Amino acid sequence: MPALDKVLITGATGFLGGHLCRRLLEMGVEVVATVRRQGPREAALAQAGAQVRLAPLDDPDALTRAAQGVEVVFHVAALASYLAPRARLEAVNLQGTRHVLAACRAAKVRRLVHCSSESVTLVNGDRIDEDESQPFPKRFLDHYSRTKALAEQEVLAASGPDLEATAVRPPWIWGEGDTSVFKATALAIRAGAYPWVGDATNRVTTCHVANVSAGLILAATAKAAPGRVYHVADEVRPTIRDFVGGLCAAGGLPLPQKRLPYWQAYLAAGVCDALRAAGIKTPLMASRPYVIHQGRTWTFNDRRARDELGYKPEVSMEQGFQRLAAWIHSRGGLGAALSL
Repeated sequence: MPALDKVLITGATGFLGGHLCRRLLEMGVEVVATVRRQGPREAALAQAGAQVRLAPLDDPDALTRAAQGVEVVFHVAALASYLAPRARLEAVNLQGTRHVLAACRAAKVRRLVHCSSESVTLVNGDRIDEDESQPFPKRFLDHYSRTKALAEQEVLAASGPDLEATAVRPPWIWGEGDTSVFKATALAIRAGAYPWVGDATNRVTTCHVANVSAGLILAATAKAAPGRVYHVADEVRPTIRDFVGGLCAAGGLPLPQKRLPYWQAYLAAGVCDALRAAGIKTPLMASRPYVIHQGRTWTFNDRRARDELGYKPEVSMEQGFQRLAAWIHSRGGLGAALSL
């Protein structure tokens, strides 16, 4: 596996991007971190050794300057929301990716590793042992999935002799330091506002943040990667009750007791989606994609990544729960951790 010398990471202040940045710095790699603003998180990256550059996704010239002399670009920045307005999602996830592609070409970057999403094949149904050959749906259920799918397609189509482009599709990313999905889940459970959708025996695919970072790095260095898309995942596919139960145990939270039939949750979420599309605020933050992820089985296999990249999960689910519990304890408890 060839060594990495100098890389650029977009989204380095986020959960995954920050973990990837620290990991590469520990490996002795020179890291350029592009950011949207200057603040405490950006200062922490600089203190850790990253070269912080003000280069938001809507500034292609700044991105090009930041990419000068860079060997590999990890495009991790995205607007990961099923509730955000269509125009905002297109500006960040689609147009922003186009600007990253243009910067890579202008700066003569060797390889681009694009962080995509399992949501690009999202449908209202079970997805069982799905691999990368699964086609995109004829009609996307939401604008997040659509913009991520279109961005992935443009990245892979751009792969060639002058720019090797690869896409990695993580599923539910979790682990210590997560103040997004884990925070939202924990706050809902604390408020008694987290019902199981259906009987909670549906299986889901997760990937600890350390495992995702390992997969991204392998995609940056493997010979087989250009022009390919890869799933990465944890070793097991737990039921959602077991996985959320593990999160609860790590955070000292009670296991949710409420249940909601799938059809009822999906119908209510559809009404909320329609109202938001019409510009009407809703008291519920539910969305159809959220209900699907909570109540349907969605399992993915990562055989391609294992065979072609040499991918193998580094952190087991049990170890991940232990790390999460230790991180919460180190922050002074769940309340302090959620306030970050």
